[in-house]
Amino acid sequence: WPTKVREGREHEIISCIKCDGCSRDQQAGVPVGCTQWPKEVHH
Repeated sequence: WPTKVREGREHEIISCIKCDGCSRDQQAGVPVGCTQWPKEVHH
């Protein structure tokens, strides 16, 4: 997000809502997803 701030695109920054879904996925041993970025999957 620092690049977006430098470029004046703060409105494009999607903040974490702290739903804990990513932590739950990680603890379950499944691919980690995000409710804010549903298309993004991190391993």
